[in-house]
Amino acid sequence: MSFPKVPSLQHLVRNCYDDPEIVKRELIKVVKGTPPFSYDPIFRAIRELLILRTPYEQVLDGVQRRTKIASVKENYSSILPLIRDYFANLKPDFVQNVDTRYYALGRGLLVPFRPPLIYGLNGSLYLPWFSLWKENPLEDRQLRLFVALIKEMLSEDPGLEKAKFTIVDLSAPGKHLPRTLKVLDIKDVEDIEKHERERMLHAFVEGFLKARVELKDYKRPKKKQPISEPNQDQIDLFKDQE
Repeated sequence: MSFPKVPSLQHLVRNCYDDPEIVKRELIKVVKGTPPFSYDPIFRAIRELLILRTPYEQVLDGVQRRTKIASVKENYSSILPLIRDYFANLKPDFVQNVDTRYYALGRGLLVPFRPPLIYGLNGSLYLPWFSLWKENPLEDRQLRLFVALIKEMLSEDPGLEKAKFTIVDLSAPGKHLPRTLKVLDIKDVEDIEKHERERMLHAFVEGFLKARVELKDYKRPKKKQPISEPNQDQIDLFKDQE
């Protein structure tokens, strides 16, 4: 069986609802819907720009060469200029890769957390997370849940606990509108109530288990291949974790 990957906590939170049946339905839609799509070339490009200091035009050309699909090329090309703008006035003292961390959700479910990089500036550490969805970015409860999980992970991680985490949102403000650059400091996000957080995560786990049972014998049609190379750190959502 071949199922979509869950590349980040952000994707987990996107599928968090109060009702396990809704969670199950949404996860099954992901599996049976459009081919899985990867933004891994963009994260690779970010590292090339900041860590390897590869010229922007060369990075853009490399990203475009990694796919033959015109719509995907257009999507990638709409993102990279905004990322370039984000870093345009920043001159970090250093830039490093970030090893993958995993959020233990329960029932053996591990969800990866992998920002593309961390950088130091004027004695402070900065950890940007790039939200690349063009439409429907995390808002309201889902955003508050996402921030709560990030804060928990950072507080328990000696390597990241002092980092300033920001969400770099590259979504469009409306349908048929171009993407824009918005930077959100998680300190400005309202806390989520503990009982609400626990209810949403519990519902996700229940819905996940229900979806896994229903999809036990499902096989994705061979023609539905990933649009671009998947991130090797991604975990198969519907595969038992060892």
